[in-house]
Amino acid sequence: MDKNNYYSNHDVCFLARILLEAETPIKIGSGKDSVKTDAIILRDVNGLPYIPGATLMGLMRHALGEDTLTANRIMGFQSKKTNDGHGSWLSVSEAKVVGKGNVPVDGLQPSLVEKDEYLSGLMDMPIRQHVRIGHKGVAEKAGKFDEEVIPKGVRFCFEMELLADGEQGERDFLNLLDALQDDTFRIGGGSRKGFGKMRVEEKACRLDFNDTDQFQIYLDKPSALNDLWDGWEKYSLNIPKLQQKEGIVEYTLDLYPCDFMLFSAGLQDTVHNIDKTVIREKSVQWSSDQTPQWVEEGKTIVVPASSVKGAIAHRTAFYYNLGKGVFADRETPDEAKQAGRNNEAVTTLFGSAGDDKGKGKRRGRVLFSDIVETADEEEHVKGKVFNHVRIDRFTGGAVNGALFDEAPLYTKGHRIVLHITLTDAGHIGKDVREAFEHALNDICSGLLPLGGGVNRGNGMFTGELKTEEK
Repeated sequence: MDKNNYYSNHDVCFLARILLEAETPIKIGSGKDSVKTDAIILRDVNGLPYIPGATLMGLMRHALGEDTLTANRIMGFQSKKTNDGHGSWLSVSEAKVVGKGNVPVDGLQPSLVEKDEYLSGLMDMPIRQHVRIGHKGVAEKAGKFDEEVIPKGVRFCFEMELLADGEQGERDFLNLLDALQDDTFRIGGGSRKGFGKMRVEEKACRLDFNDTDQFQIYLDKPSALNDLWDGWEKYSLNIPKLQQKEGIVEYTLDLYPCDFMLFSAGLQDTVHNIDKTVIREKSVQWSSDQTPQWVEEGKTIVVPASSVKGAIAHRTAFYYNLGKGVFADRETPDEAKQAGRNNEAVTTLFGSAGDDKGKGKRRGRVLFSDIVETADEEEHVKGKVFNHVRIDRFTGGAVNGALFDEAPLYTKGHRIVLHITLTDAGHIGKDVREAFEHALNDICSGLLPLGGGVNRGNGMFTGELKTEEK
């Protein structure tokens, strides 16, 4: 790294306090399992979820994208070729859960967590079920798993500090804050299947260590996130308007269900003795006085993006094969491989797991967002129990194990808005993008139903596709 790209001195400190609110469920995995789920989230000393500083640092470095010069200058680097490098000038705290009044819960506070209804509710998190469907329409081997997620609406707070020179440091710090505001910024795992979208609020200040008063107020700053500090307003730093990245395409599907939809919870409803029910998850709403309140599971409508993603990927492969003239009755063994999971459109848009040795892995270019919203009581969005039975044509009785019931949601007239973001659009071929957009239009015209029981009439929508290129 050229010496001219280093900071000339470190007599200026830039500080920022970041408030994050989950617009979709998020998953901060611990790498461990439990008797309840295959993957549990990270929890702090109070038993509350938190986001490690190392995770935030890595996400911010990745958010800077191709601006490696700024990333190296802020967060350090090591080069074996030039025997050069330096440590990070950026310090990032852990992101702690925010309670009433937007005050973070920092430090050991077991009595507060126990008495607070909202905080105690964070001890019991929703568990999201997943299944990978093969070409035979059933679960693939090792494709059934579940994971614990943090509900929509939960807020976190963290702080970061950059020691740098004046002009260059301020420009780098504002670029970093700008990257956090980008719509493609996601936190945690499952960012390509609907998790991790955040709403970000920022406030920042600039302190000059050559000024005795400013240096003293820096020394007086408490380290705990829940302690007040007057430096934010006194030495506030103006944050400019977000600069949009290039190559971003926003798709908005404004949808209205024709009648029933069934996004299954994957579990039985033992209370009402129903074999198959829709997924319900509690969420958090914030009042005008910044008080968090739980929304009960029964009052929410959930559309998991992972279900939508699978249907769109399958239909995109169909349209891409159609355009290339690849048909089932003409396939050679090599063409069959390219027509399915290794379809060029699918791997380009949705990524690839690579071969058996992991070679060729690549993350997807399409970002989905889960829908978790509160149902309007006036719309009477509710479930309807349907009984099913398969008849033995010889005996006229029910086939053993084929008597079951399900309770899809009747959502006719309820508006559902699905947001899909396509990144790096400049590197995607015209034929691939056309196949993808044909699939999205099929949803809006009722030709591509979503969810479960689609062959029984569930999951049909009508609506409009809106496209915005940035």
